[in-house]
Amino acid sequence: MFLSLLTNIFLLFVPFTKLMPQLSTSPLQKQSRSWFSPFLNREVSFTVVSSIHENIHQIPHFVFLQDGQDYEALEMDATLTAFYDQFPEARLIVISIPTSDRRLHEYGVIGIPDYKNRGDKASEYAQFWEKEVWAQIQEMYPTAPSAKLTICGFSLSGLSAFDLAWSLPQFHQVGVFSGSFWWRSKAYEDDYDDENGRIMHVKVRNTLQPKAIRAWFQCGTADEKDDRNNNGIIDSIEDTLDLMSELRKKGIDQLHYEEVAGGEHHPSTWKKIMPQFLAWAHHNP
Repeated sequence: MFLSLLTNIFLLFVPFTKLMPQLSTSPLQKQSRSWFSPFLNREVSFTVVSSIHENIHQIPHFVFLQDGQDYEALEMDATLTAFYDQFPEARLIVISIPTSDRRLHEYGVIGIPDYKNRGDKASEYAQFWEKEVWAQIQEMYPTAPSAKLTICGFSLSGLSAFDLAWSLPQFHQVGVFSGSFWWRSKAYEDDYDDENGRIMHVKVRNTLQPKAIRAWFQCGTADEKDDRNNNGIIDSIEDTLDLMSELRKKGIDQLHYEEVAGGEHHPSTWKKIMPQFLAWAHHNP
């Protein structure tokens, strides 16, 4: 009986949570879908990540994350947890879409492969977005047609994200982390010049009726070391700033640029700047 009495006293003073399995306090909920894509001729999938406290009556804001296979390397769960804590009213929903071993063919500029024929499936990839991914999202969210859509990407998928946002009607905003805006139509040794050789710059310049989009760009001062014209500015930064200049000439002035001192061409840099991008995307109407 004495032992039983001691046990009862112990139970009075030990916190209840110490005696029970810990319940998850993560504010995230995830849903995944997969199917065979006739446009890409391969299995595809995406994962939808949202706040467990989201207001289902509020119009959503979808952020499509290309190169979704790097979701964990980008530490997106931690970033989104902090985001929802800071902006509990936000109904920002991330759709993470991984690529495949066909990355160099599917990412690129629609209808314009580079000088090595990379990006030759970018047109099919755009149709995959417009006719398959968007259809899946509308099936999951009846209010999707009224939603705001942002797309983002990293390096080559950043180039692809910008081109999709520039070309397709659904997207309102785009985020580009260390974008591959060097994507060119000629090799350097084949009479290449910046004015006519950079594919995305030429496409923007030749667009007669430009679409009003908002764009967020990030570069790191250690993205690379290449400086093809020896002007003291690494190519990734110069190519990005030049594209922004082309956009301004078209009347597109809702542009934001983040230059990360010491930032590298790597998820370790991109994950650090991701909170700023999400806040920017959230606060732009």
